[in-house]
Amino acid sequence: LKDRLPLLAAMLAEADGNADAALAAYDALAEGRDRRARSVALRRAVELRLRTGKMDGAAAARAYAPSLLAWRGDAAEREARIRLAQLLALSGDSGAAFALLRQTATLFPDGAPAARREAGRVLRAALDAGSPLAAVAAFGAGSDFVPPEDREAAEARLVDLLLALDLPERASALLGEAAARAPAGGEARAEIEWRLAALRLRENDPVGAQAALDTTEAPDAAEAMKTWRNRTLRTAPA
Repeated sequence: LKDRLPLLAAMLAEADGNADAALAAYDALAEGRDRRARSVALRRAVELRLRTGKMDGAAAARAYAPSLLAWRGDAAEREARIRLAQLLALSGDSGAAFALLRQTATLFPDGAPAARREAGRVLRAALDAGSPLAAVAAFGAGSDFVPPEDREAAEARLVDLLLALDLPERASALLGEAAARAPAGGEARAEIEWRLAALRLRENDPVGAQAALDTTEAPDAAEAMKTWRNRTLRTAPA
């Protein structure tokens, strides 16, 4: 307990709102010989500086990274890795965040589902950030690692972003890849192929639209969607 008193004192100072005193204590502990106290102090100092505006996301990620070396091999390291991935994503480096989460899933197999869920959040944040080019890069870097439901939602969003960039061919290719992965004869695949057909019709490609619809005869397909299919093909440009 005696060895933990400096850390407890620093945490009490932080809880009392005395950020300067807490940071001074954390920084001193970060230079100490107690590896566990050093790792905790490093992480808490970064969080406090980030929370009080003394650091931005990029600086926080740089400062947080050494804490992974201070204490390794247990749940604390796994959680620290996920937090560092969050900070990397906050700084706009989703590629590094995905790489760290992949490594974490390999080193901590029991934590792989949590790492994949966090990757899904990183991808969603990149798609919400407002930069189509950054979203395309993030999708390429992490879409194969995120949970299937996150990938499906991201694909739908990315198609819209690609169309906003006037890249219909890339949007069409992305939908084609999504359709190929979806189970044949199911509603999910049918919906993807209907959207692909609509995109090809928009690009004055009725033959391509028909090809996209050739495998959409899912037994549980909604009657309204079948009607849409027939109507759009009848009204396609000659």
